[in-house]
Amino acid sequence: LVTELGGHALALTLVGEQLRQQTHARVLADIRSSGAVPRLEQLAKSLRSTLGERARGIVATFDISIAHLDDSARTLLALASVCLPGEPIPRDLLEGAVQRVAHGAEIAADNDEVIGADRFSNAMRHLQDASLLSFRQGSDMPMLHGLLAQAIPVVLALSAERTQALQAACVAVVRVRLSNAGDVRQHAAMRSAISHARHLFANGDTEESIHIGLRIGEYERSAGRFALAAAIETAALDRCRRILGDEHRDTLTSMNNLASTLWTQGDLTGARGLEEQVLAARRRILGEEHPDTLTSMNNLAGTLWKQGELSGAYALQEQVLAAYRRILGEEHFDTITARSNLDAMRAGLDEAAA
Repeated sequence: LVTELGGHALALTLVGEQLRQQTHARVLADIRSSGAVPRLEQLAKSLRSTLGERARGIVATFDISIAHLDDSARTLLALASVCLPGEPIPRDLLEGAVQRVAHGAEIAADNDEVIGADRFSNAMRHLQDASLLSFRQGSDMPMLHGLLAQAIPVVLALSAERTQALQAACVAVVRVRLSNAGDVRQHAAMRSAISHARHLFANGDTEESIHIGLRIGEYERSAGRFALAAAIETAALDRCRRILGDEHRDTLTSMNNLASTLWTQGDLTGARGLEEQVLAARRRILGEEHPDTLTSMNNLAGTLWKQGELSGAYALQEQVLAAYRRILGEEHFDTITARSNLDAMRAGLDEAAA
């Protein structure tokens, strides 16, 4: 067996678990039989540069270890495979994603029962017993070996549609977990979720993944890592434009977020360009006095002021205040804020004139 597997540590660990139930000869025969399956032969060929000449036997150990799993454990393992390999996966991320997948019967067509807490715990234990998932000491968050993450989609014969459904289930749960991404007090509890969010965003070119890109941007911006925030926000904006179009609500939100980050970095020209596009689109789509339009006017006024275009900034701020007075009244918080901003600008104009 050691010769057949080239002494590969992970493969030998998996085989060790098989030897609890079967003889050495039976396990060796199963490995050789599984290794001859065409899709596994192809996987072994693609991994030969990493695993060497014994790649086929190593890949076969993955297949025989997974073959004995029930549907719940297979679903859980498939979900783990779309998360970031080698990074602890929050238990509630997997449990929430399992619920979504099982409810829609995305993995096992003959199993339309939602996986309950007991079945989830049993599935987790079976994967741990089989050494397919591991745990760091003192942690209840499972990890999946990178090699297994590569092999599982092939071993489970997951179609592109099923893989996308798995990713979508994880994205939906991560999006909720990161709902307070802009609150630095919550960041310590989000670290593992953020790592998986980055992986899911990078590997899921979908409309759903855009939202976690926006949340990651909030996370980085609120932590003061503006270069990282700008990079993810630029990627999210590119994806918004390509998938949703230039004037979709999420596209405009992405532009506004990126403008805010650029402004903080001191790139006023870049921020202004984006703010002008957002304002023009919101005027067309929402009208002159929609709250989002007025927010965009206020943002642009602040940028113009920072650039030294005092009269242009003042004129925009006057429009904002007039609209708030008509819509909200004199004593609304937004009106008071707009009036305070205008007073500050008037003082600045007077000082400049003097």
